[in-house]
This record gives sequence, structure tokens and C-alpha cells, in this order.
Amino acid sequence: MDQRAWLEKVTNTDPVDLRQECRDHATEAGATPKGWLRDRMLQCFKARKYVSARGIDGEPWGEISWDMWVLGYANHGVRQVDYLISMENVSYFSVPGKTVNWPQTQFDITFHGCSDAMTCPSQVDLKDTVAGWMARPSRSLTFSSSNNVGSGLDFRVPAWLIMDHRTIPAASDNLLPSMQAGMFESKIRFDSAGRTVVGRDYGSVFTDAPLIYMLSLSEDAVKQSARHIYDALNHPQRTFPSWLGKTVPGGSMQDPLTRLTDQQKILENRNESIKVCKDIWGDNYAQGGLQCDEFPFASTYQGGKYGPASNGGYLRFSARPIPGDDNNAGGGSRLGQKFYWENRILDGEAFYVRIDP
Repeated sequence: MDQRAWLEKVTNTDPVDLRQECRDHATEAGATPKGWLRDRMLQCFKARKYVSARGIDGEPWGEISWDMWVLGYANHGVRQVDYLISMENVSYFSVPGKTVNWPQTQFDITFHGCSDAMTCPSQVDLKDTVAGWMARPSRSLTFSSSNNVGSGLDFRVPAWLIMDHRTIPAASDNLLPSMQAGMFESKIRFDSAGRTVVGRDYGSVFTDAPLIYMLSLSEDAVKQSARHIYDALNHPQRTFPSWLGKTVPGGSMQDPLTRLTDQQKILENRNESIKVCKDIWGDNYAQGGLQCDEFPFASTYQGGKYGPASNGGYLRFSARPIPGDDNNAGGGSRLGQKFYWENRILDGEAFYVRIDP
């Protein structure tokens, strides 16, 4: 399968041009072995790489360089992760008085970290001469996991894939091989969490991607939800329940929120928040179409009941009546059916909230 057909297969009509976005984030894409993660579904690495040819005496004989690309695609719908590995724009030279058979030098790529809970691809195709890579610069790999393999009720299978690059001199050259270990790395997870939790029965994600739920104070549809969260995180003295020294979690990964999927516990969190709304604004607080909004969200372990229960009784949450449509968008459908589902966030996974102007 050629590169175009392969990309059409793995992206499944996804409008995102990952290669172009990787170029647009070139600094991040080459800064570390994990490259740049657009989100939990897309990862890329791109950097210019160099290898010196050295004789057994340690003297330099020449140098080869190339653009190293890795495009990674996780998946909503199947427990599968695909990678497109490319070595492009190959350039080489030999120092005066030395000759290196660069076309017959071998470039070998190897991925490590595949576990018994995964189906691991053959990597024979990733071992080729420089001439072979120049003729066909892109190769693909697919890692997968069976639906009912893994830990817990959602059959989680984590993996940490690490890519090494090895340069093997041509048989005619009396040169030393070289290894670039850990050139690229990718932390992934397969799960079978189901449609009610993450929208689709099976899938995979890149777990290094940051999980940030974002709302804006200037967006009319969620303006009051955003204002409530902003006050809770930045001016907790303006929120209820009120107590001296109050802080509210969820503003950073140092003090994150963690998703809660047990519907009974979510209801219990919500009921605790409603008690606060009634206590402060009266039993008729919902008149005019208002609802009791809570932060941290009822769908987190930091909510009205389970947050205090796990935090020495401290009431590190806020409840406030806001318009029902705003509440249903900011802390309801947008949180659940967009943020949780699109990122396949499972029970106990951490995230934080950012409020933009």
C-alpha cells in the first residue's frame, strides 16, 4: 500500500493534515523524543538527523543526514495505533581521501515495548539500505490489542513504544556501526470502555497528550459556566460554601481533577451541590430556568461529596445557580460528549481546566 492509500486508511476521512501541522509545530516536533502531540489521537516527530561514519581508529570518514518523520494515529472505534515512518531528503558525503559506500549502508529501525497483550507487527520492512530508503522513503506499522485483553472492567492495555535507529556500514567498508537509541517514543493505551463512557466501544489514545478542558469568558453559550469556574479557581472567597483559606482544585496538573464514571456517585456529588444552592439562595433558587452549577464537576472525584470525603472533610468545591442552557453546555454536553468522549478519558484519569478571556 502506497503512502497516500495508507494515510487515507488510517485517518478515515479525518480533515486534519497531520504532516502539515507537524511542520507548523516544527520546534516542538523535534525538541524531545515524544515530538508534538496535537491531541490524544495524533502524534508526530520530525527532526533532521545526522550520523558520522567512523573508521575502527575513530577517525571520521564522512557523514549522512536525513529528515526523520514519524506520524502516529490513535483510533476511535478499534484498539489500534498506526505509525508512518519516513526518512527523506537524504544527503551524504565522504571526507577527502576516504570512500564510504553510502547507498549500501543499512538503516535499521526497531520499535521496542510491545507486550504480550498486544499484536505486534513484523518490522522486517524497516531494515533496508540507504538506497532502498531513498527509493521508498515511507513505511508503516500497526500495533493492536484484542478487545477483551487487559486490566479492569475497561480492559486497559498500556504500552511505551521506543524507536531505535541503527546504522550498519556496507560489508565493503571497514567502519563502525552506530546506534541512536530512543530517537522516538510513544506512550499509548488501548481500552474497551464502551459507548456510555467514551462514545465508542473500543479505541486507543496517546497518553502523553495534555488533557485540558477549556472554556472562554467571552463565549455567550458558556459565559456563566466559565465565570463560575474562573471565580472558583482564582477568587474562591467569592464562592460557596465559604470558609477561610478555601482553595478549589482543577486549575493545574499539580492539583487536577479526575474523572468519575459511576452514575450513582455523580448523582451524590450533584445532590451535595444542590444542598449548597438551597442553603444560600433558598429552595426556589431554580426559578427563571436556573440550575445549580457545581465546580469541580459532579463527574469528578473532587465533586461535592467525594471531594471532601477524600480530602479530610474540606469543602473544596463551589455551587452557584446559573442559566440552565449555559450549565448544560459548559459542564454537561460539551464536557461529556466532547471532552471526555473525544479524548477517551476513563475513570480516574486526570485533567485540568483552563478559562480563557
